[in-house]
Amino acid sequence: MLYGISRYFRMVAHDIHLCTAVTFTPGVINLFLETFALATFMYGLLVLIHECGHALVVLALTANRPSVYIGTRRDTSRWLKMRFGRLSISINANPLQWWRGGSCHPGGLMPLRTTVLYSLGGLIAQSLVAAAVVMYGLTLRPHSFQYEAAELFVLAAAVSLVSNSIPRTLRGGGADPMVRGTDGAKLVWLWQMRRAYPAYVSAVELCSSQRFAEAAALLDPVIPQGVVNPGFCRAAIVANMESANYARADEVQQAFEERHRLTMDDQFNAGVIAVRMGRIEEAIERFGAASESKELNEAARINRADALTYVKRYDEALREFDSIVQEHPELVVARAYRALAYLRSGALEEGRREIDAALHLNPNDSAAIYCLGLYNESCGNYAAALEHYRDAQAKGGNYFPFEEDLRRVERLLANASSGETDAPAPGVQGAL
Repeated sequence: MLYGISRYFRMVAHDIHLCTAVTFTPGVINLFLETFALATFMYGLLVLIHECGHALVVLALTANRPSVYIGTRRDTSRWLKMRFGRLSISINANPLQWWRGGSCHPGGLMPLRTTVLYSLGGLIAQSLVAAAVVMYGLTLRPHSFQYEAAELFVLAAAVSLVSNSIPRTLRGGGADPMVRGTDGAKLVWLWQMRRAYPAYVSAVELCSSQRFAEAAALLDPVIPQGVVNPGFCRAAIVANMESANYARADEVQQAFEERHRLTMDDQFNAGVIAVRMGRIEEAIERFGAASESKELNEAARINRADALTYVKRYDEALREFDSIVQEHPELVVARAYRALAYLRSGALEEGRREIDAALHLNPNDSAAIYCLGLYNESCGNYAAALEHYRDAQAKGGNYFPFEEDLRRVERLLANASSGETDAPAPGVQGAL
């Protein structure tokens, strides 16, 4: 818009009839609107390039599935969604929202070096593209449309580079620059963490190697000092959660909430902890809050619906699952957890149909295989249930109490072999 205004006055100054030119004639208004539209498109393209630069680092150095969004995250009603392998891109249908964007990389903490490269990726990507546009602009005729477009892009890139390089926390980011800070703020924060909290750096490395118990043990002695730092707290919470020490994770979460503003990710983690600690109503509320985030929307809604089954609100849970599956028919985990809800409600045949649908989409999905074990256990087929529980456990995930399931089914199988009877346990409560 500022470029459109400057271009308008440049045209006025160039006009011989200055006295008559400073009027908003239809031609001038059209010129201004065209420039505004071009500036909006160019800046949206620049934001897309910047965020894809972050995502490319994740694709190159991790196994995570990065997401890029252009526009306001809370408005999820109208989005153009694209997927390129592990990368998903969502663009808001309203061009006036293209001035903002972001990227995320679900899959856990990344090593410090990868996080540094991730923070630099956007700046590097837009710098390289801007340099290419400058070289291209040198071959163009001045004042042509292509020249004006290239000039506008380079100007926007320069402003964006300066803005993103200045260390500052954006509105709504609280005290944590890794949540809503500029790239410059993230780099400064990472440098400070490396000097002030060496245990944090080592713990993140351990978490990225799936050695969560070691990371939790490393962080635990310095939590009283590190609790003032939100990033340190989040690492300690994740390490304890993933090592199944939910009581300690709950303690750190409560200390964290006393000092820091919660993000949607924090609400999601708090919901998982609340489930494990048996505070189901709190978990439902937490997942409901986390579902406002575009990145966590589906996962939070699935977890909330799953938590509803803990308190036997099956109809409400199934309505939510129906809505999720209708919106995302390819989402295997939604179908698997809908099957779990059916099994918990006693609707075994409906549950079996959902299990088959989920396994048709992904025969190796651990949640669907777990549900198949639960279905067989409910039907008294203990040998098949034991096989499926072991298969689900081997395929990864710590979201179900496999050891408890295996012990229970082994006991049921032994009782059945000796002629004793023992009613199978109801569906085991799981969380994403």
